Amino acid sequence: MDPRLRLDISWADLASALGPARGDAGATSLWPERSALPFLSVRTAFDALLQTLALSPGDEIIMSAVNIESMAEIVRANGAKPVPIDIDLNTLAPTPDSVRAALSPRTRLILIAHLFGTRVSLAAYGAVKPPGVLLAEDCAQGWGGGYRGSENADVSFFSFGPIKRRTALGGAVAVFADDALAARCRAIEEAYPRLSEAWFLRRVAKFALLKCASEPWAYGAVMWAINLATGDAERVIGAAARGFPAGDLIRRLRMRPPHRLLRLLARRLGQEENDESRIAAARDVLAGLDAGMTGLGAAASSHHFWLLPLLVADPGAASRALSAHGFDATRGTTSLRALVDAAHPTPHAQRLIAQVLYLPPPWDMSEQRRRDLIQRVREGATLPPARVE
Repeated sequence: MDPRLRLDISWADLASALGPARGDAGATSLWPERSALPFLSVRTAFDALLQTLALSPGDEIIMSAVNIESMAEIVRANGAKPVPIDIDLNTLAPTPDSVRAALSPRTRLILIAHLFGTRVSLAAYGAVKPPGVLLAEDCAQGWGGGYRGSENADVSFFSFGPIKRRTALGGAVAVFADDALAARCRAIEEAYPRLSEAWFLRRVAKFALLKCASEPWAYGAVMWAINLATGDAERVIGAAARGFPAGDLIRRLRMRPPHRLLRLLARRLGQEENDESRIAAARDVLAGLDAGMTGLGAAASSHHFWLLPLLVADPGAASRALSAHGFDATRGTTSLRALVDAAHPTPHAQRLIAQVLYLPPPWDMSEQRRRDLIQRVREGATLPPARVE
């Protein structure tokens, strides 16, 4: 069975984590012209940034409405209110006009997320941003093509968690336009306790097992065994790939990364990038499907395909139909949610989350297997009620 996601890390990279716990410099060397800091996760960096703002009750953080629920939880934990802004399904980002309409005297920060490997220009958001309001971009899903952050962003967040591109099994880099702001975030992070090297070695062992289990020759048997034991392989696999366990989020993220994690991150970021075959394989599959399914992010300025999402009428039925033919298409590859706020309707975000289906990565398939995937999607998935607008 072709798995929903395969870890973007080699056995040699995993083995390198077993070496001495030293030599972790270089994790931020790709950003020589800006202040760049390593963190345990993007959520750790985002929380540190919010702490520097000294937020008051009633302050507002504007966010892309398709987001990880814990990002909104971090906003609330820092005493502010998350303001979700609906996305345009063609770009997978809020429009600058919708951000402008949501601005208030209490707005302190605008956070734009680049989803599924797409990226949008931040220039128009910078143009509507009032003086004193920070503009940040969440590039956790946007790595690829040599992108190192927008010159229009005050802060750019990059994630290298377990299911991300160029994973180091954790870790993040926050890139700052303002050295003083970076220094304040550094001071906050340096006060946190450091996770142990033993913690990271256990993590390496866990994801080595997951890497073995995600090989196509083994994956079907693993899914069968998990379903037999628990009745819910979807939940178990999702929990296994999660960066943070459930519960007490703020305490868990306010930690420093161990030295071995930073050393692995420096190694991964020093490796050559090449997205050509990945992009070509994804576009090959999309070209064989109806445009009503494939319009998500079609108008984004670039797309490097962290995942390959479709919009279908009944993703549950489509997932079951594809699974019967050895394709582990799923609704549960990510922890993205549609953030909801009564004052700020998010119908497009809710529609995406309700109707999205993630295909198994076609860049790991032969050309014939991709042809088979296209055929099975055409047979097993129906168009959503309305096309992407």
